Amino acid sequence: MNNYFTKFFLPPIILIVSTYISEIIFNASLSEAVIAGLSVVVITYGYQILQEVKDHKGESLTISSHIKEIVGVLKIHNAFFDEKWLKSIFSEIVEIIQTTKNNPHDLQRVRGIVSKSIQESKEAIGSPFFIEEKNELERMVHINRAMNNAQKYVSAVTVDVNDYFENFWQGANESYINENIAASKRGVFIERIFVMEEKFLKSNSKENKAKKLRVIINSLKRSGKNIKIYITSLEKIRQQSNLNNVSFFICDDVVASEAGDDIEYFGYFSHNKPEVVENLRDRFEAIKLLSREI
Repeated sequence: MNNYFTKFFLPPIILIVSTYISEIIFNASLSEAVIAGLSVVVITYGYQILQEVKDHKGESLTISSHIKEIVGVLKIHNAFFDEKWLKSIFSEIVEIIQTTKNNPHDLQRVRGIVSKSIQESKEAIGSPFFIEEKNELERMVHINRAMNNAQKYVSAVTVDVNDYFENFWQGANESYINENIAASKRGVFIERIFVMEEKFLKSNSKENKAKKLRVIINSLKRSGKNIKIYITSLEKIRQQSNLNNVSFFICDDVVASEAGDDIEYFGYFSHNKPEVVENLRDRFEAIKLLSREI
């Protein structure tokens, strides 16, 4: 019973008490208090190991279990420092627990919700995901997140139908340009194809859309060798009956997204669906054959 208590109840009790004391007595912030609590847990287990060694118990299994507990606490400690979103979530959970500590019914319900969310998160790893996006702005949000998380490659086509170029790259979209540049600097290979009416592709064009295109291309190309830019005319693509005149995005053989055409179907965003990625990959290569690099 004593070992059971030490293993399962003592660590969280030490953590909670240490955190509470740090907050109340030392007026520490929540994050500082949690770090202090984790440190106390590690010290406590370290002391227990020294005591067992000193007493010559020779129970290597017990000592090993304490070491594993310390490693587990250190992993939490490192994650708490390295992942800002984890720190934020952990802080919110602690606040919820503090709010419900006088109402066990609410606390039990919160525990169930958090446990369910954790289980759903585990099941989401590597599982396919596909949603239709009726709102193009929502699809753009998903694309921005995918760009931020890109590890290997991004292949994307902007087809200027119904002023899509203006809507997606409005204001030259500096933040999205910077996300592309940041991805290229961390080793992501990026290929982008711009499909525009021929008059906007001429280097001496005075059209505002042509000027904006040149600004975007120059900004992307300045970032280095990991970004390749291609252009081709919308007129040429429309002659190919097998190519849809819509913009799309693929990333890391995991993410695939296509804009809607505002006529027949909505856009979509998919995750971990290889057949969707492969379909857009084939279309990208077909369009690239009709394009020229600049």
